[in-house]
Amino acid sequence: MIKKVIETYEALNTELVNDMTVNDPKTRKLIKDRLELDLPHCEIKCDETLNSVNIIEACVAVARVEWINKAMEISYVDLVFGNSEQIIVVQSEINKM
Repeated sequence: MIKKVIETYEALNTELVNDMTVNDPKTRKLIKDRLELDLPHCEIKCDETLNSVNIIEACVAVARVEWINKAMEISYVDLVFGNSEQIIVVQSEINKM
């Protein structure tokens, strides 16, 4: 599953880096919808609870992808969308989630 998540993230982030000028509800919905389309067996969360004011102001976006692993436990990964310089700036904020 994680390989598919990584592939989906890389493709979507490449598109967003060129076009994402703001982290707003429209952008978060676009991210959520696209991840749901490409990862239909996962639960996707991309809302204000994951995107604090500091993250929004840095113009990055965070989405959480959850799935049931082989041990029947919930696994998840937080995906950070934006360019690498922006991600580094807010890394400590992201680590608090």
